[in-house]
Amino acid sequence: EVLGKLPAAVGALGSKYDAVRQTASRFIAEVCVRTGVKAMECVIRHVLPLLGDSKRPHARLGAAEALHRVVKEMGFAVVPFSIFLVVPILGRMSDSVVAVRQCVTRCFGTLLQLLPLEAGLPDPEGLSEDLASKKVEERRFLEQLLDTSKVDNYAIPVKIDATLRKYQQE
Repeated sequence: EVLGKLPAAVGALGSKYDAVRQTASRFIAEVCVRTGVKAMECVIRHVLPLLGDSKRPHARLGAAEALHRVVKEMGFAVVPFSIFLVVPILGRMSDSVVAVRQCVTRCFGTLLQLLPLEAGLPDPEGLSEDLASKKVEERRFLEQLLDTSKVDNYAIPVKIDATLRKYQQE
């Protein structure tokens, strides 16, 4: 029953009024704490895309506030989902709106501390197949971003009659 109210709360994140956005953020965080996987799937599918909405600064701010609140309230319970949150949050750290930047920076700092714990955890029960496969892709991307020794080799489409040194290949 409570999960049915999440779409309305997600819609309220785009409000121009601070009180409405903050109330929606608190509601979303509380639902995530109490229901877990299903609510987090809603956050991943509906709140994260709001971070990339370049035409609606209030929606970006609302999404940032909601994610910050979810990460803060869930604590260690957010670890299995942290892999989904890091890249979109990282992208907003250069937002033109100062409040969005500040909010996602705090959130990123918390997630960065929890990220090493994510690799050893199994997928949470009830996680949909498409999100499980996306999680594998996101994990691989972050591994390559953080550890250059794990970067996939890139085949240059043009033939070069020379042997490139290791640093030239990177």
